[in-house]
Amino acid sequence: MKIREIRRDLDLSQADFAKLLGVHQTAVSQWETGRTFPEMEIVVRIARISGRTINDILDVDRALEPSRTTEEKKYFELTMPDDSMKSARIYKGDTVYFYACDGCISNGMIAAVETQSGVLIRHLFKMDGGYLLSAASPEFPPVFIKGGGRILGRAYAFRGLIS
Repeated sequence: MKIREIRRDLDLSQADFAKLLGVHQTAVSQWETGRTFPEMEIVVRIARISGRTINDILDVDRALEPSRTTEEKKYFELTMPDDSMKSARIYKGDTVYFYACDGCISNGMIAAVETQSGVLIRHLFKMDGGYLLSAASPEFPPVFIKGGGRILGRAYAFRGLIS
């Protein structure tokens, strides 16, 4: 994330930047150190204030293929392929932003998992011998992946299509 760089370009202290965004200074500090990520609404505010794009703020590489994530590329985005997560308010066509990692998932987090049939975006639960991938919509049954499957990353933000 480039939040520290943006704040410094605006010549603002963490406290002043936090006040401008309507958050606590601790939140700004945690974003700058990568401990937490701002909600998408805050990212949009930062974009408006700074004149930068959302992708620039999130340091997203749009050209990154999920199967080619590397340690140098910490963030990537995917387009939601179906409505399996609509109960989580992520709809087909929405952009989902991910932090690239393998094994950084806690039970229940939304993850991108590479399977033999393609990349799935689902709630992930670790189980003996693999992972249970659960959709947020009942019409999409859970998928058990024996032996794992490759975890590409955990979701930290999403953005719907603007019509």
